[in-house]
Formats: sequence, C-alpha cells, structure tokens
Amino acid sequence: MASIIVLDDDPDVLLVVADSLRLAGHEVAPITRPAELPKLLGEGADLIVLDLDMPETSGFEVLQQLGAAEATRRIPVVFLSAHDEPAFRVEGLKRGAVDFVGKPFDPDELVLRVDLALSRGGSMAMQDPPEATPVDGEPGFIDRYQIVRKIGEGAYGRVFEAQDPRLDRRVAIKLLTPSVPVGSTMVASIQREQKVLARLSHRHIVQVYDAGEVGGRPFFVMEWVDGYSLADREFRESPDSVEGRLRIIWEVSMALEHAHSRGIVHCDVKPGNILVDRSGESKLTDFGLSNLARQLASGQRTGPAGTPHYAAPEVGLGHGPNAASDVFSLGCVLYELLTGVRAFRPVRGSGVEAFTVTAIEDVTPPRILNPQISGELNRLILSMLDPIAGNRPTSSAISELLQAEAVRRDGHQKA
Repeated sequence: MASIIVLDDDPDVLLVVADSLRLAGHEVAPITRPAELPKLLGEGADLIVLDLDMPETSGFEVLQQLGAAEATRRIPVVFLSAHDEPAFRVEGLKRGAVDFVGKPFDPDELVLRVDLALSRGGSMAMQDPPEATPVDGEPGFIDRYQIVRKIGEGAYGRVFEAQDPRLDRRVAIKLLTPSVPVGSTMVASIQREQKVLARLSHRHIVQVYDAGEVGGRPFFVMEWVDGYSLADREFRESPDSVEGRLRIIWEVSMALEHAHSRGIVHCDVKPGNILVDRSGESKLTDFGLSNLARQLASGQRTGPAGTPHYAAPEVGLGHGPNAASDVFSLGCVLYELLTGVRAFRPVRGSGVEAFTVTAIEDVTPPRILNPQISGELNRLILSMLDPIAGNRPTSSAISELLQAEAVRRDGHQKA
C-alpha cells in the first residue's frame, strides 16, 4: 500500500481518482487546492497525482516547487490533464513528471500507471544512487545526476554531460565554481533565475530542467544537445554555406524574440552559447546564467555582463543588459560567421574598459569582406551593430528580415 496525494480542483474527478486508487489498496489523501499540499507533504507521501490545470496555479508551478525542495524532489508525480495533446505530454515529462494521464481517463489505466510509477521510484522505492567514480576532481554524482564526462569549462563554472536515472535521459549540468559563495542570497537568486528560465519554452532554446546546490556549489540542469557550439573547431572547419549560417542566426533570432517578448534578456550571446545538433538545428543556451554567476561571485547585482568581443558598448559602460544589447551581440556573431573575422576588438585596459568594444569607430562593412553578402543583409548587420542602442532593430524585426533574405537567396538560386 502506498500513500498517495491527489490534487485536482474538480471534485467529481477527484472522487473517481481517489476511489479507484483506494480500491487498488492505496491510502489516498484527496485535496482540491494547492495550499493544502504542504501539510500533507509533512505527513509523508509516496506519489502525487497532480492536475495540470487549476485556477490558483498550474501543475507545472507546483511541480517546480516540489523539485526545488530536497524533502519533496524525489516524490514521483503523475500529471492528470484535459490537455492531452502531445505537446503538453512532452512538456510535462520534460519538467520532471514520471507519467501523464489525459482526461477523460480509464480508472483501470490510471491505477496501472500509478503502480508502475511507484515501482520505478519514490519515497517507497527510490534509493540513493550508488557511489560513482569522480570525474576531473568533481563528484561522481551531482545530486541525483550521474556524471558521464566534462564537456566544457569557463570562468564561472564547468559543464558536464550527465545521466538522470529517474527519467533515464541525458542532461547537461552547469556546476558553478567553488569561488561562488553559498548563502541565503545565492539560494534566492538561483530560485528566482530558475523560475524565470522555466518560462522559456521554445524549440531553439535549451530547456532548463532543474537547479540546486551541492557541496556548497550551485548547479543548473539543462536539456542535452548532441552536437557542437559555433565556437568549436568542428563548426569553424565545416564548409557551411552563407545560407546555412544565416539559418542558424535566424533560428537564434526567433529564440531571442520569444525571450524578449517575455521580458527575458540573454546577457551573453556569443558563439559558445549557440549549439547546433546533429540534424543541423540550432539552440541558444545559458540564458542569464553567466550573468547570474558573475553577480554571485562578486556579491553584486550590477556590473558588466557579457563577453568582451560581443558585448554592446552601453553594457561595457556599466549599463544593464537589455534586448538591444542582445541584438548587438547577435550582430557580432552574424558578422563573424559570414566574414570569418570579428567585428570589433575589446579596448585594452582593465575593469569596465576591458568590456568596451570599439563600436564608436566605423566597422568594415561585411560585404567588403564577403561579396556573397547582399546589400540588404549588409545593411541589416550594420544596423545591429549600431553604437546607439535605440537605432538597432528588434529581434522580431531581425527574424522577419532574415526570413525575407532566405527567400530572396532561394529565389536567386532557383533562377
């Protein structure tokens, strides 16, 4: 017998679910409001059947709260929802649910799925993972995630390929460096950032699944992308066409458009944060994470954000990053992809000056360096690199212009 909490705002559905599980021999605590959940969790639970659509809050938000607490993150959750479309099922599983049952449902099927979920893990069956061999001086496990190998390292942390044994999937983990101090401010910052990043759901944005702290070091768990970044040799040496590279930036511009429309700024658009999977599809990663790490390490909420070769001039002067500074950074990446050289060099110096690019000087028009660049595309790139933030196009306008450029180029090739 398992102890199961059923949370659904529909009393009729709640009654059917509770009765079905009781007939199967389980102890059931039915509730209609999320506010009732903490008290029951304090009494212990082996599984939660969670309605996705509730007036007070969504099941996604409840699941995120459960995952943020060490005492409840291992409790398996089965989603129950009238939204039975594949997109909702996939999103529910990506967020950490162990199963998804659509309404209307067959009570026997629901009981079977719950029993299967209990057999896979939970407070009754979930065991702590076995000890694993450390990787490059790091623990063999970060929380429940088993480290496979280190795949990258930066000034503020290391990135690992890892395996999630609970959901049997590959993930990427960013573990911040030991220099990042631990405290209530850091924990609160990570929780805020996780909630913000969880709002991003787009095919060209790497999904953030989880966040926490282990051994005094914050970490983020992200979608695994089997491929390479634009900074990797594999991409730099690839014989990709102008059209292929334009498609990458077009997809990234759509990702930024999605984020900017929700008031979210990337803060560090650069080749290393743009991934391309084996099918050729691009994904933008590290939304705000580099900026968060820098703030935590310095103990401040202000200061230069970004990477010198790609940071907008206003950011280098100490102004906070915004949508326009993301556009500038994307323009730098596009310029570099199409010409093979960087648009700007950082000013020599230290502190803020080291973040300031020579944007006040005229940049060499990219068409001079690559005759395959059309006049329209040349003007778009230069407008993205305008030293005055207000003169730059929006990410939405860039997306539309790049799509139009792709159509023009396709028409010329067919002609």
